[in-house]
Amino acid sequence: MSLRTSLNQKIIHMTQYSIKPSEYADEANLLLDVPMNLLNIPASLVNKSMEEGYRPKDEYHITIIGRDLAEQIITLGLNEDIKKLIDATSWSIEFKPRYIELAKDDDEGIHRQSIIQIVFVPQAAHFYDKLESIMNLPISRPPEHITLFTKNYDKGIGLYSEDDLNSFKVRELEIS
Repeated sequence: MSLRTSLNQKIIHMTQYSIKPSEYADEANLLLDVPMNLLNIPASLVNKSMEEGYRPKDEYHITIIGRDLAEQIITLGLNEDIKKLIDATSWSIEFKPRYIELAKDDDEGIHRQSIIQIVFVPQAAHFYDKLESIMNLPISRPPEHITLFTKNYDKGIGLYSEDDLNSFKVRELEIS
């Protein structure tokens, strides 16, 4: 069996962990809290990040409904319908061994940098399908990820689509 086949089998059989929506999200936002004890950041990534001037985040989450989408929900008066959908969903996460460095110059002239881990939220696709049905609008689905480290800014880059991920990607990080 090749190393690639072995790694793919490990990825397929990854463990799912239950997670909950954050109590600290703004109205209509949906952040899924990722407890620190679930993270297993490779020591080589921690060391490399610190050497390059990154700082670890003090909390970890997955953004399902970000600020722009939340504003649309509020404008449409759908807060309660969306809250019911959120409450009816049992959320879980699978960690993927994929780490990406991102960079973006924001509107305020800050060169933001971050390192993210790609994750899989099995319920996300169904949730977004229902959300689009309730809103009667197509929505942009953010790549499922956790911001692990930041540089020059305490918050992440803000990924709202796969196009954003591709636009802001500096490099895939090889972890040994």
